[in-house]
Amino acid sequence: MRRRLLQILLFLLLLFALDRGTAALLLRGLERYFGLGSPAEVLLVGHSHMMQGIDAARLQTGLHRPVAKYCREGVTLDDRRAMIEHFLHTHPHGNPDWVVLAVDPFMPGIEVLGRNSYKLFYPFLDDPAMRDHVRKQSSRSDFLLHLAVHTARYDDEMLNRALHGLLGLHRNHRTGTIPDDLLPQGIYTTVPAPQPMQTLRDTVRSLTARGMHVLLLNLPVYRCYRDSAPAAFDANNALFAELAREEPGVSYLDYNPLYSHRRELFYDLIHLNAQGQQLITERLARDLAELMQRGKR
Repeated sequence: MRRRLLQILLFLLLLFALDRGTAALLLRGLERYFGLGSPAEVLLVGHSHMMQGIDAARLQTGLHRPVAKYCREGVTLDDRRAMIEHFLHTHPHGNPDWVVLAVDPFMPGIEVLGRNSYKLFYPFLDDPAMRDHVRKQSSRSDFLLHLAVHTARYDDEMLNRALHGLLGLHRNHRTGTIPDDLLPQGIYTTVPAPQPMQTLRDTVRSLTARGMHVLLLNLPVYRCYRDSAPAAFDANNALFAELAREEPGVSYLDYNPLYSHRRELFYDLIHLNAQGQQLITERLARDLAELMQRGKR
């Protein structure tokens, strides 16, 4: 009986070691992929629009400054605020000088669709900021399961990101372009509600209060997406521009007027392909370098 108990104990210890060891390796891959813990003077934060739209390595070369890109698919503004705090908690090199925060004309739709986006942050439950962020939104049983079993924190998408980080693969490799006859589907272009805008304002103020500059960046979407609700697009731009004017240390760039008509740059209505990523990244490097030089606040 004692031998049997010992065998069970050794088996459980082996499972525990495999769980923790495998999860630690995957976490290292995610940290490398998102630049967590690495020196960065510029931090990019957004969802898949920015993930596919900006090449952090190319931007770093253009700026001659270390850059980190922390982007997740479909994250809300609350998620982005938690991501910023998570990055700052894991960043031993002091705060970045600039935070480039993605804003977009479909922000209200993301706020609706992103109600389960907290699950994207299961791998980071050991970080106090992320633990609190996830705990507020998940069920008690779900939270306790992922807190106890570390490998359960990784789904297929998480595994993919972790492997990309371990292998150093970050670039957008999508080379296709959208067809001429593609029509907008599922558009969520509306004027941001007061709560998302207040969340954005609070996030911006928390950064500038700590001495960081903020660039609100509106990456381009294909023109037929914009043309489906031009009044809403204009209203969004006005709100973002107003926020930049009112808050010291905040700038706003909208790349839609320059690039939204260029079909060859887009993989779909929202996301840039590899060619678009390269072009927009080079443009951002020039614009951000100019803002830095001018000391825009």
